[in-house]
Amino acid sequence: MPPLPKPLSERMTRVEHDLAACEWFKSFTDVLSSFQERCPLKPKKIICLGLGSPSEWAPARFQLALLLEVCHAFDLSSKEVEAYDPVFTEEDKEYLRGLGVLVAEDQEARYELHEPTLVYMPHCDLPFYNNLFEVNWNLKRLENMILLGNDLEDYVVSGPTKRVRAKGPLVMKIVPYLAATALPDKFSLEDAAFNDLQLQFVKVSELPEEDNDFWELSRETTADGAAS
Repeated sequence: MPPLPKPLSERMTRVEHDLAACEWFKSFTDVLSSFQERCPLKPKKIICLGLGSPSEWAPARFQLALLLEVCHAFDLSSKEVEAYDPVFTEEDKEYLRGLGVLVAEDQEARYELHEPTLVYMPHCDLPFYNNLFEVNWNLKRLENMILLGNDLEDYVVSGPTKRVRAKGPLVMKIVPYLAATALPDKFSLEDAAFNDLQLQFVKVSELPEEDNDFWELSRETTADGAAS
């Protein structure tokens, strides 16, 4: 029989050490500092969606370790974090709760942002990003959003137009108004952890006025598919 895996707490201690000691993380801290200078927001909480199972998937452990470092960088306690993924195991939930993280319920990424919030969505599917924008589709709430997730412009530039219009119509509309800073590439410790991720915020001052048709929501702005 193969040996039983070590407890998640033990594996996370090792991952946190390895992340903090690697060259990629030094580059990340420089990128984050540059982003903080550009972004007018200081988040008061973090919502983490689509992390994967840290107890069962190595990239999720590194993504969780980075989340904890981001908390530190923004002077936030892990008690200011909500997290949800349907694949969380009981061990995952127990570990997160031990950190003070609130294990949330499934809202399909429809979280209303009533205060400055960093939304951490590493490699989530396009409809979930659309859902997040849909429920926050006004100037005040978009102003509260910092996004650490997929390169949304890449969907628009490289993805099939028909698919993006069906799965992410609001993503198509908001991309021209995003200020984005790419994370460093080539994370050698775990290739799948941070590829194609960006820090992004909405340039609210450049958005159309509130009475513009830009803000109208309809069936056409709701994402098709499982997340709709």
